[in-house]
Amino acid sequence: MTVGAFFLLRLKDAVDSHHMNDPLKLMNSLRLLPTKERKKFRSLYYIFNAVDRQTERFKKTTGLRCIRDCGHCCEVSKVEVTVLEMLPFAVYACDTGEADYWLGELQKHKGMIRCVFYKKENACKQGHCRIYPLRPLLCRLFGFSVSTDKYHERRLVCCELINQSLSPKVKKAQEFIMRNQALITMQDFAMRVWNVDPLLSQELFVLNDAAQQALEIVGLKLGYIKKAHQGNVLPAGLFAARKLGFR
Repeated sequence: MTVGAFFLLRLKDAVDSHHMNDPLKLMNSLRLLPTKERKKFRSLYYIFNAVDRQTERFKKTTGLRCIRDCGHCCEVSKVEVTVLEMLPFAVYACDTGEADYWLGELQKHKGMIRCVFYKKENACKQGHCRIYPLRPLLCRLFGFSVSTDKYHERRLVCCELINQSLSPKVKKAQEFIMRNQALITMQDFAMRVWNVDPLLSQELFVLNDAAQQALEIVGLKLGYIKKAHQGNVLPAGLFAARKLGFR
């Protein structure tokens, strides 16, 4: 399966409900990238797919669910991710012409913990993630995953609101974790992401900052590639792009 087809399958059911543009357009930019870069996207989405399969099984078995239209984590938590995890969003934004809009939003909210991608519908009703199909690893895992603590014990990673509202199911989930040693931990998934590109995974940033860096890297890379097709690229520019993680 091509990386473009794989990406399309991952987004197919979610695009309309999350007000995103046609994902077919994303394939154009992916084709411009070197083979090595396309492989990164394919590897990253295989990891995300494995995460989603495990969390769905976990939810069905334990009965745990996020509170409907909550967004508590998005508004008050300091979510930290790697730049690599935000590259799929950045390619999508560049390809659909939304990069400038998001760069403006990220600059406007610079220094804020609140996730720029979380949108409230109105003052009374909580909202939704505007890039949900493209969300990074922690957003996929938190609440329905396993972590190893400093005593090497496997523990449920869960938010305080789920703990309070679903305490019997939280207990059941912890028992399920203890019985199923085959469950992949958050640390293991993070290591898989690191293996895709150690350079772009070596540091964690607040999600908004990681998204801005990803947009700048992808925008620079695609810009130089398009200029190269026209015969106008400068060697120094290609060198700068390589230093930013594209080799």
